[in-house]
Amino acid sequence: MNPSNHPDFGRWYPRCAALGLRVVNAGPGFDSLELEAAFGAARYAALMKTVKEMFSCGHRLHPPDYSRADLVDAEGKRLDLSKYEVPCVYAKDVEAFLAGEAK
Repeated sequence: MNPSNHPDFGRWYPRCAALGLRVVNAGPGFDSLELEAAFGAARYAALMKTVKEMFSCGHRLHPPDYSRADLVDAEGKRLDLSKYEVPCVYAKDVEAFLAGEAK
């Protein structure tokens, strides 16, 4: 069962449920690229400062055109992230971040 389809998901994570993002099947958590797109760069960066751990569940690889200037190899070339899985952020961490914003 997809965690977002669980009858208690909205009760456990009400702020996350209100985001309307797709929960990854291995969750409860969210695709980090989808969170980045939904939050915008500054808000996503603030979220990531609060995240203690992420997880991988084999749901998808980075798109071919995705790159980050801060991720380079030993020779200083940007990494080809299309070979790597998109990490996921636990719903509990997103929920805690959103609760902190509401204060």
